[in-house]
Amino acid sequence: VWICSASAEPASTTSASEFMETTKLFVRQDVFVQEQNKLNFVANAAILQKPIYNGEKNRWVKDLRESGTYTACSGLARHYYLRLGEYEELFACSRQGIAQEASTNDAWRLQFTFYRNDVLPTIDETQFSVFVEGVLETKAYLDTYNQEHIGQITLPEDLNAFIGAVREVKEADMSAEDGLVLLRTFLPAEETDGAAS
Repeated sequence: VWICSASAEPASTTSASEFMETTKLFVRQDVFVQEQNKLNFVANAAILQKPIYNGEKNRWVKDLRESGTYTACSGLARHYYLRLGEYEELFACSRQGIAQEASTNDAWRLQFTFYRNDVLPTIDETQFSVFVEGVLETKAYLDTYNQEHIGQITLPEDLNAFIGAVREVKEADMSAEDGLVLLRTFLPAEETDGAAS
């Protein structure tokens, strides 16, 4: 595992606990890369699931959410909430981060791609409605942004088709089983293979 710090050369460690302790030290020392170090710690705490890390983890999740930055919120959505299967928080955090970069196509494109390529393969029928609502709420947010601003955000056709299918699932009141089958046809080939296995 590599740990990067603005004030130190990259350090290598073979121990998870050593990594976590070093990351905590970097958070205290590094003013300029605290956000990334906090994300590193929180992401690894989500994997390790050890109570010893809960204090810093909970405090730094709160700090990162309150910062509202695109990097912090999209990082939490991807590396923390997704790993924990907390999908409602994932979508809320993702939208919170988009607010900082709402004028850029890439911010929206990357989040919708994340929903399709990374979140969709992890859900089952019990989380399906949360997924559908999360995607459509982010699309409603985009539509509102476009109505209120001169510069229009446009998504690539593959993402528009995916979002259209999510809307179709909702409007047709499709079952979670059938909806998952339909939406997984929009996954890139490698994700499709993984979701089917």
